Amino acid sequence: DIRRLRSLDALRGLALCMMIFCNGDTGYPDVFEPSRTWVGVPTVADVVESGFAWCLGFALALVADIAYSRHATKAALFNKVVLRSTCLLVIALGLERTGHSKGISYLTPLSRLSAVHFVVGTTVVAAP
Repeated sequence: DIRRLRSLDALRGLALCMMIFCNGDTGYPDVFEPSRTWVGVPTVADVVESGFAWCLGFALALVADIAYSRHATKAALFNKVVLRSTCLLVIALGLERTGHSKGISYLTPLSRLSAVHFVVGTTVVAAP
């Protein structure tokens, strides 16, 4: 009996599609490229990752609330946070090793989202 918040799923799906669009070689104008220096106006790529991170944090808070109502322990929730963060990081490093980039960069969008997931998840679990 898993109830889903469809609006959050839709926003998350839109953010994922836009991330794929921004990270791919689309040949479209620079509006889809992340800005290297701040010029006062964010590009689509600058907004998309932040939007997905917001969805990630919101979903973590909802899941923790449901889990606590089902009498889950903080240790069990923390173990899930660590497992998912580690999986995201392993996937990010695995994608880096496929030859799509020059060298290994530890600051890819997926590795940053892994760190965000760990920090937010730990905060949600540690909160009273």
